Amino acid sequence: VVPHSDSQFYTEQFLCCICLDVFTDPVTIPCGHNFCKMCITKNWNISSPRCQCPMCKQHFTVRPELRVNTFVSEMATEFKQARMCLNRLIEMIEEKQKRTEQEADGYIRGLQQEISVLGQRTAELQQLAQTQDHLLLLQKLTGLQSTKNPMTRTCTNIRLPVFEGAALEAVAELEKTLGAEKERLLHEARLKRVRQYSVDVVLEAQTANPYLILSEDGKQVRCGEVRRDLTENEERFSLYASVLGQQTFSFGRFYFEVQVTGKTDWTLGVVKESVDRKGIDPLSPANGYWAVGLRDGNQYLCLDSPAVSLILNWHLERLGVFVSYEEGLVSFFDVDKAVHLYSFTDCVFTESLRPFFSPGNHKRGINSAPLIISLINRID
Repeated sequence: VVPHSDSQFYTEQFLCCICLDVFTDPVTIPCGHNFCKMCITKNWNISSPRCQCPMCKQHFTVRPELRVNTFVSEMATEFKQARMCLNRLIEMIEEKQKRTEQEADGYIRGLQQEISVLGQRTAELQQLAQTQDHLLLLQKLTGLQSTKNPMTRTCTNIRLPVFEGAALEAVAELEKTLGAEKERLLHEARLKRVRQYSVDVVLEAQTANPYLILSEDGKQVRCGEVRRDLTENEERFSLYASVLGQQTFSFGRFYFEVQVTGKTDWTLGVVKESVDRKGIDPLSPANGYWAVGLRDGNQYLCLDSPAVSLILNWHLERLGVFVSYEEGLVSFFDVDKAVHLYSFTDCVFTESLRPFFSPGNHKRGINSAPLIISLINRID
């Protein structure tokens, strides 16, 4: 973009100082100044016999021969064409601006009409809010008002304004949001209640499969790559990579949490005391297991009969396990999201229950992260 002062300078180079317009048949006189051929000729004819430059006032004793300067002529012609294009562009912009202003005026008039209608409808709704005619109120809110002609005994349906329909949609969306928030608060309250029954669970080394490695404090378990040389006993799991908690429960309620971060496979829950620890029975309530698990990093399962898939669009980090012995209830929670995941109900417990942990196979390091029993603060 040429600055304004420079633009004015370049424009003046193509203007005749006599007619103040773009050169027509420009000629250059001996002093070097340019004029339209007709303009300088008329100027000298009037001042004859004296010939003087209108710009620098230089006198010529002999009237100079005037020849068209082809270079200046070509430049002047290009300048005229550029100016014509510019003028046309300005006209187009002005026309577009005029159309835009007209359209804006139309929109403003339309909005003013809408405001007027909305004002009338607002007054109607305010009046309707005071009515004791609940049938009329219901008809308005459902989108139709029925008026009956006593002469023809026919009904005419009158459509409510569009904005009222939008208002109803907004109310429906608000109710949906409030419902979701209410459900979230209920889940949080439920989780808070069950956490009051938290117990301090410690792993029982005598029950651990030989491939499992327990921490010294009995709070973590992971699967190793090598089978350890351990004394065989009746309590130890021989085939499944599993271990039980030391604590047994035969009444009341209890709750514990386990961190499952970084794992692709695991199974957690409770089992009956007499569960078979040497065979390969399926993990299900029929065989004394009430558990949920993760398979292949993204498939969450409730090991019911048959197994039930849990569709989650997130990864569990901490799992909460709650048992109410007398109610026959085993429930599982996503602790961090305060979401109830699944419940086994109407269970019949006839013997003691113990916490059950299976960190899954090592899988060459892919699933080497441990299951960690969390310390629970009951006042959270």
